[in-house]
Amino acid sequence: MRFEEPHAWFEHRRTRHGEWALRAACVALLVAWVAGCVRGLAITLESDALLETVESVEVGAFLLAPVLALSSWISFVALQHRDVAVRVLSHRALEYGASRVIEPASIVSAVHEQDGVVAIDTREGVALRIGVGSVERADALLDALDQGPASRRARLAWTIASERWEVFWPTSMMLATVLALGALYGPPVFEPLFWRSLFSVPWALGGWRALHAGRRAVEIGADAIVVRASGAPDRTLRFGDLESRADALALVPSDVPGDVRRAIERRIDAALAMLAARHDEAAFSALLALGGRSFDAWHASLASIRDGRATLRAATITPARLATRLGDPAAPPDQRVGAALALLALDRDEALRRVRTAAETTAAPALRVALEAVLDGTLDAAILDAALRERPNS
Repeated sequence: MRFEEPHAWFEHRRTRHGEWALRAACVALLVAWVAGCVRGLAITLESDALLETVESVEVGAFLLAPVLALSSWISFVALQHRDVAVRVLSHRALEYGASRVIEPASIVSAVHEQDGVVAIDTREGVALRIGVGSVERADALLDALDQGPASRRARLAWTIASERWEVFWPTSMMLATVLALGALYGPPVFEPLFWRSLFSVPWALGGWRALHAGRRAVEIGADAIVVRASGAPDRTLRFGDLESRADALALVPSDVPGDVRRAIERRIDAALAMLAARHDEAAFSALLALGGRSFDAWHASLASIRDGRATLRAATITPARLATRLGDPAAPPDQRVGAALALLALDRDEALRRVRTAAETTAAPALRVALEAVLDGTLDAAILDAALRERPNS
């Protein structure tokens, strides 16, 4: 399937690069601290060559850390907005802009985030926001990429910046306080080490810990929803255990951004719709099948169907659906015969034509006799039993 949108727009953000730059800044601070410790050793050993080397490393690391932190900030906040052509290639890769291609294997998440907006995140840290103008075209794009609800689970992730600061400042200040107290009241031999550590270690470790805080993620599959939060155990809820849609939404954290919440709600609705369809199909098959019922009970329940409603089980019953099951060569014989009986109760004229066609096209003699008996009103338990015992190669 090909999808083309000549006037789409996208938002390009490289958040993964920003996180790596921030990690590198923390490492640079720790390198500066190690170089400071080695510098004290070089002074003790009176090694001018070693002293000159570690002083260069220490100064370079201290200068590199703020540069990396600044580049991280730029990566997080700098956005590029462009009007581009977006299309899905034959192998379901996404081409956008100047022949830039996103391969299917590199897509981490692709979801319908807002009305007519599809959000795509890749392993390389590229985040695209593609506006296609309508909910229908957004769903078409996801299906063309083979990323729809029926093809792949959705993973939506976001970060709470305030929580990161709440982790960074207490951690850094606590470590800085401990080092300052050690420098003031500890053994004099460790005083230089404590003072040197004070300007690097607390901020590096605090920043590193903050990078892993404030993370939230929700995974929505066809069978369950899983909520993950840093520092907390995963929470899982199976859709089969739900009593209402509100139970699934109650599991979603309250701090989720509005656009992400809308995407989560859409995926939950899609999963519940697929679950309802599976249940409906199971109920439909159970209604038509003989199962453990007697022939008389089975025949009476099918013959009494009126107005598209089953009398015993909740299933969507329509003449078109019954006609499809009647003509399905892979369906069990009792379901095909049951579909003929139900169709006869709903639309006699259509049933006469459909059942006669099914009887004429089947190569199974016993099934043909059973379908003809439905038309004649002579179907009984023995005829149905013969159709059920008949094998395709008999």
